[in-house]
Amino acid sequence: MKPRNILSSDESNVRFFEQHQVIPHRYVLPENGPGCSRKASAFAENHTASMGLERINEMVPKCSRCKKEAKVTTMSRFNTDIICIPCENLEKRHPEYSRAVEVELQEVQKGNYNYPGIGRPADL
Repeated sequence: MKPRNILSSDESNVRFFEQHQVIPHRYVLPENGPGCSRKASAFAENHTASMGLERINEMVPKCSRCKKEAKVTTMSRFNTDIICIPCENLEKRHPEYSRAVEVELQEVQKGNYNYPGIGRPADL
């Protein structure tokens, strides 16, 4: 089965983008020639402009710790920082990491889904 191009002119794709406020990646090449994705691309351009963004790649998050752009992020176990994978690996090697994981698990089991963490250690 051939994968479907999400930027085709299929009206259901455009409705899905509008309903869920999803921004399709505008650099995907159209499946059936240069004109087939005009409506979806126009939606992406208008949607990003309405959000005050000039380019979609401006939405790439930055790590709260190292301040570098990160294509993949996760939440810290120590606090609510959004961190990149290299910072997560540093965090996992910290001696307090296992305690942070245990305390978080206990809080979630109690039903506290907004647990802020044990706090970021000073040496991290």
